Amino acid sequence: MFFNPFSFFSLQNVKIRLLTPFLILVLLAILTGFSGGSHHAGKKQRYKEGELLVKFKKGIGGSKASTQHKVLGARVMKRFEGLNIEHIRLPEGMTVDEALALYKNNPDVEYAEPNYRFKKAALPNDPKYSQQWHHVKIDLVSGWDITTGDGNIIVAVVDTGIDYNHPDLKDNMWKDSQGFYGKDFVNGDNDPMDDDVDGSGSHGTHVAGIIGAVGDNGVGVTGINWKIKLMALKVLDRNGDGYMSDIVSAIRYAVDEGGKIINLSLEAGENVAGINSLKDAVEYAKNNGVLVISAAGNSGYNLNYVNVYPASLRMENLISVAATGSSDERDYHSNYGTNVVHIAAPGTNIYSTQSALAPGFKNYSTGYFSETGTSMAAPMVSGVAALIWSKYPDLSYKEVKERILASVDKVNGLNVITGGRLNAHLALTIDLDNMPPLKPENFSLDGELKAGGPIKLKWTDLSSLETCYKIERSLRSESVFSLLTTLPENSSDYTDSSAILQEGDRVGYRLFACNDNGDSEAVLLDLQIPLNKPTNLSVTRMAEGIKLTWQDNTTNEDGYEIRRQSGEES
Repeated sequence: MFFNPFSFFSLQNVKIRLLTPFLILVLLAILTGFSGGSHHAGKKQRYKEGELLVKFKKGIGGSKASTQHKVLGARVMKRFEGLNIEHIRLPEGMTVDEALALYKNNPDVEYAEPNYRFKKAALPNDPKYSQQWHHVKIDLVSGWDITTGDGNIIVAVVDTGIDYNHPDLKDNMWKDSQGFYGKDFVNGDNDPMDDDVDGSGSHGTHVAGIIGAVGDNGVGVTGINWKIKLMALKVLDRNGDGYMSDIVSAIRYAVDEGGKIINLSLEAGENVAGINSLKDAVEYAKNNGVLVISAAGNSGYNLNYVNVYPASLRMENLISVAATGSSDERDYHSNYGTNVVHIAAPGTNIYSTQSALAPGFKNYSTGYFSETGTSMAAPMVSGVAALIWSKYPDLSYKEVKERILASVDKVNGLNVITGGRLNAHLALTIDLDNMPPLKPENFSLDGELKAGGPIKLKWTDLSSLETCYKIERSLRSESVFSLLTTLPENSSDYTDSSAILQEGDRVGYRLFACNDNGDSEAVLLDLQIPLNKPTNLSVTRMAEGIKLTWQDNTTNEDGYEIRRQSGEES
């Protein structure tokens, strides 16, 4: 609709040379017409169309303000006394964007803004929501005001299967082109129903409910994502046991079928050797942009010294998760490790969905129960990763991981890489561009450490925003660190050829990622050149006993330790 300029003022009474810049803009707008209408037709506006809130600068009287409104064709609906703010109605056909441009170019106006729409903080109407303490702990209530998920994000639950008939899950279940909900790698078919009966049973279904039980549907509990697609991949049998071959197959399947996140709430025994197949599968996921979330395990181990897979894989696209209780204490079952486990998340007495095949199941209306473990903590992180991707679909897996790890609530005593517990709202809102980069992980020796030889160092780059790396070194008995070198962004290794050390000598390194906002936290590495081992050990039986002799190849030893094994001793 075009405006009739003569409905606002008479051109014969206007001397153009006296017009303010504001009036010139108004005249131009009137003469060219307000074309196109709203740019948001058909969409629910974030503000009320046809209205503005305008504040004139101090000293601008009411009569002058009224005149300027009239020139525009607007009328004052309400004045907020004491605030000098006016609630105005725009003339018919003028959009909010057009009016804002005019008012903001008026030198007498302090500000003009839309009449923004507000809503109550998003809370679901699911009746059992109040039993899910973890939502408040990780600030999901604020996070849900930003996003409640996206039904196009696929999370693969590699577990005991999922009860895809559960009323709180069925609408969020993924289906393949033939209508199957996933795959059963244990029994070799396309029916990934959760038949877990070990303990409380229902492991995969419980994990799935944490990630994505349908929200705000008036039924049961609320998932971290109200809308999502849950891919059921059964790799553990009814007793909760499975094999690496099936897990590898499931990871490959998830990647090939479009999964963005793979949840692994499972673990092998400690110090299992030869886990390369699993590593290759996670590498395949990495090469296809997929993020893998792993439970840290439930043996109370420090994974700096004990390997529990997949948590101990130390790969760029993997996040390892410890479990915490409602008071932010680390659950006593949970594994931890400041070099291996990235983050903690709620995992104690977590209330979620139950499979119809689980022990004690009565009906779906009561098909919910509480469970504890890092298996419950991992899907917390998987769920938040899905929220991030629903809000920022163009992020890489590395950027999603960075948001999660950079936004933790710091908690003393967790003994994880970040030193903190998951915070969903901060993960969605953090401004990484104005922060120092995340500290690198997996800072370690690359190869063998020999006296007199170079020292090769390696690490994993966690940040996408570093512009450099700094390495500091402390030699032998020095108590302070000094700068050794500065490296360019995306570096992941360095060879120290200037530390000529002898057997028994110690050397310490501190590694920082850096950018214009400062340095990351330091990552420490303490190394000691091993002593030369003795050689030519010989045994001579004598009347008074057994005589041992050997060749001493070091000058730095404090003594020798002799261990004996006899008979069937191990």
